[in-house]
Amino acid sequence: MSDLEPTAADLAAIEAEWPLIAAELAVTDAIAAFVAEGGGPFAARRLRVARRRLAAVAAGFTPADLDATTYRPIIPAVPTSARSTRRRSA
Repeated sequence: MSDLEPTAADLAAIEAEWPLIAAELAVTDAIAAFVAEGGGPFAARRLRVARRRLAAVAAGFTPADLDATTYRPIIPAVPTSARSTRRRSA
């Protein structure tokens, strides 16, 4: 494999970060629409929604290290008892 190609670890990191990347792109798109529409109410709402979504998604990520430009998803701790109790649909 060429040194220019991403490794499997690189691709896995991108895949794990994709929700954050998509939320950032949505904010960028909303900003562009806001500017293009001259700040109309629909564009302003779209921007607010995109920013809220980004904040919600970003809350689930943590920097990979102190100088990181990459982020890892935060895996919520699930108590053992919660894993074993499943509701079954009727």
